[in-house]
Order: sequence, then C-alpha cells, then structure tokens
Amino acid sequence: MAIDDRFGGSSWDRGLDRRSDMDGIRNGLVRRIVLLMAVCAVGAFAPVAFGWEFVKGPPKVETAPWHPLLDASHNPQTHVLGLSISTGYCAGEPPPKIDHVRVVERPKTARNPSKSTVITAYVRFPAPMEVEGEVKPGEPQPGCAGIGVGIFKRIRLKRPVEGLLLYDGSFSPPRRVQP
Repeated sequence: MAIDDRFGGSSWDRGLDRRSDMDGIRNGLVRRIVLLMAVCAVGAFAPVAFGWEFVKGPPKVETAPWHPLLDASHNPQTHVLGLSISTGYCAGEPPPKIDHVRVVERPKTARNPSKSTVITAYVRFPAPMEVEGEVKPGEPQPGCAGIGVGIFKRIRLKRPVEGLLLYDGSFSPPRRVQP
C-alpha cells in the first residue's frame, strides 16, 4: 500500500508539493538574510577609516619652561643652579630627555643696571607620535594618554647665583623667574 493511498489521495491533492516549494523559497530567503547579517556583522568590526592617522615622527628638540631649584640660604656664593623642567609625552613613546641648556650671562650695563642670566632649556623628544592627514568635522579628534614627567638638570654658572636676575629663554621675550 502506498503512502498516498493511506492518507486519501495523492500528495498533489493535499498540497504537499506546494508546501515543499514554499519551504524551499523560505529556506532560500533565510539563507540570504543570514548571509546579509553576516556581511553586516563583519563590516561592523572592520576598521573605520578616517582622514588622519598617527605616525611616528622624527626626533625633535623644543624649548621648555623651567623653574629654579635653589636653596641659596645654605651657600649664597654658589655657582650651581638646579633646573626643574615639567613636560609630558604620549603613552607608548619613549620619554623625553634634556638635549642641552644654553646659558647667556649678560653684563651690567647702563640699560640693564643689574647682572642677569638668560637660561634656555632644550628637551629632545625621541620619536613623537604625530597626526598625519586632515581631521574632518564629525570625526573623533586625535588624542593621547598624556604622561607627565619632571626632568632635573644641574648647571654651573660663571657668577654666583646671589643677586643674579634669572630669565627663562623659552619665552619671547625672556620671562623673569624668581628663585
């Protein structure tokens, strides 16, 4: 006895062929939807392209403001002056170091009635991260996780520090610094 005979009629009469056709169409649509969702999911994890990127720049030397570290009460005739330089760098970069310090000791003149010294500290940034390209409106702004660092440098002057006016040469014109 055939299966069709047990259920009374042919499979065409019961609509089984039409149902299997609909199942095939439905399975095809489900496959396409799943494929589309997979493509969208992969696209969501793809890197977003901006008009800028971080690149490792060449080493650069910049002037840096400083503060004097001096306790002249112990020895007022000292020729040694300590400089405290506060600077920073981005995480992942090598830390900056003192490159050199330029000291210009100015003599006492009619225009400048007191002895003064202009001190300019230079800091070397070995390989700073720089932004290359254009940051367009609406894009996230480039930034860095800043790390503050203090650098100490001791210099020797030709004259005693007592009575000497100190100027920071990283500013234009040089700014007076109180010891």
